[in-house]
Amino acid sequence: MNGDNDLYLYDSQGNIQPTFAQEGGVFKEAMQYMNKAYRMDLIDPEMFTQKNEDFVAKFSNLQYLSAPSIWWNGEAVKTMLAQGVKDGGFYIIPGSSPVTWDNYGSVIAGGLMDRVMTVSKNSKYPERAMEFINFLYSEEGVLLLRNGVEGKHWVMEDGMPEFTEETLQAMKVDPQFVQKTGITAYQNIAGLSGDSRTEQGAYLDLRYNEKTMKFNVSEADIDFNSHYDVSYPGQAFVRAEEAGLTEIRYFDTTWQGLMPDLTNDMKMIQGKITNYVMPFIAKLIMSKDEAEFEANWDKGTSDISAMGYTELYQWIQEANVEALQSLSELQ
Repeated sequence: MNGDNDLYLYDSQGNIQPTFAQEGGVFKEAMQYMNKAYRMDLIDPEMFTQKNEDFVAKFSNLQYLSAPSIWWNGEAVKTMLAQGVKDGGFYIIPGSSPVTWDNYGSVIAGGLMDRVMTVSKNSKYPERAMEFINFLYSEEGVLLLRNGVEGKHWVMEDGMPEFTEETLQAMKVDPQFVQKTGITAYQNIAGLSGDSRTEQGAYLDLRYNEKTMKFNVSEADIDFNSHYDVSYPGQAFVRAEEAGLTEIRYFDTTWQGLMPDLTNDMKMIQGKITNYVMPFIAKLIMSKDEAEFEANWDKGTSDISAMGYTELYQWIQEANVEALQSLSELQ
């Protein structure tokens, strides 16, 4: 994954590598992949100039077969459903990547270290405010915000919290489900992420539980599930890991919360590089052949280096080592 405006890449353990190393690396390989796809006419030639609404409209018109992020595919699925195509969908091929991204966030902070809550010094009832924040970070509070009321929307089954059949059905067919129940409406103030787990091992967001996954299998999923001999799509990735085709990893980003802010000098360098990077990426992907790609890569990384990237990355690398050391002490 990338951090600090794409200045570095990091793995699931928080180890980093430079994005713009002249000798290459993961980022260069990704750009070479995109360039090859571009030269094969598999990438929209307007990708660098169109507005977001144009991009979304093309999905709605079924002009795209894939997207960098899965949430864009939703518009195409809506169009297919409106046209009566119930078995259409978009799927990642299990095992197509050596690493399968599970999720990211801070294990220590429950996955939501970017949501910081404070009590104002002007608060008339600071103790009560703190009690409320503690509730938002508790299993009880998160289960309520993400899944509704126990006994009404979900119940304990064999010691594990699970949605009732009625809730699952309403969630699937009622377009006003969130408004009527409040389930997920306030989840952004929950202190723990949905993929945090209870002491029994259940997800705090019950939509991630196996029961819900199986219930929500769509007509499009049926063919996928049949091909991989699974009950729901996510299970195919577990099977791929068991077969040694991929490794499922959770990206723990707690260490990023321990990184110091960039100094003013480093921010100046960052600003120059950030302004340069977008047109640089466009040139790489739109290179007419491998030779032009290499020339653009060499020119771009040389320019970025001249802007102070080596100095900036060294500063980040030292801060990263200190952050990981601090994290090990916390753990």
